[in-house]
Amino acid sequence: MQIEKFSDKWLFQDHSKREIKHWIHNLKYFHFFRAWGGHNNDGDKFEVTINFYSKEDLLEKLNRLGVIINFVPDNTPQPLVGVSYPSTEYWKFKSLVRQFPEMEQPGKKTINNLPCSIYIGENYFQISIAGTKDENYYQVTNSDFEVAKKLEDFFNTLLPKLEQDFEIEKNAGCISRSIYPELY
Repeated sequence: MQIEKFSDKWLFQDHSKREIKHWIHNLKYFHFFRAWGGHNNDGDKFEVTINFYSKEDLLEKLNRLGVIINFVPDNTPQPLVGVSYPSTEYWKFKSLVRQFPEMEQPGKKTINNLPCSIYIGENYFQISIAGTKDENYYQVTNSDFEVAKKLEDFFNTLLPKLEQDFEIEKNAGCISRSIYPELY
């Protein structure tokens, strides 16, 4: 299956080819993701995906990273499908982990005093970096790259074998060796 690539015009619109190559050549775990743009409400980011094999494995890995998960009662209210809520009401709902509905999605956290965002999917969790300099979560800066590098150094001390999910590299937004070999 051929994965669609970004045009050079879009890929290098905000960051030079040299800068992007510097990032991707100097990151071991994190990948640079270029936003699709338009109305997708996505942004550029640095991201790593880490596998887990059970709830205990997930909690142990997050605990080693210093991430505390909030647990919620069984009767935690959730939005109903087809019901419209005012934003002030909607934001009161907890975002739950689908695989473990007793857990709240971590969202914005810090690891080793470094800002990041964490999302737990089915048998994986993602750590994303964006907006560390100016809270602009749509464009990354060199500050975000530096945070990713520092987190990688921290990972090396805590997770001797980081069990990455390399499926991330097949995502069209991921600037990876498999989709953009010309940058490597």
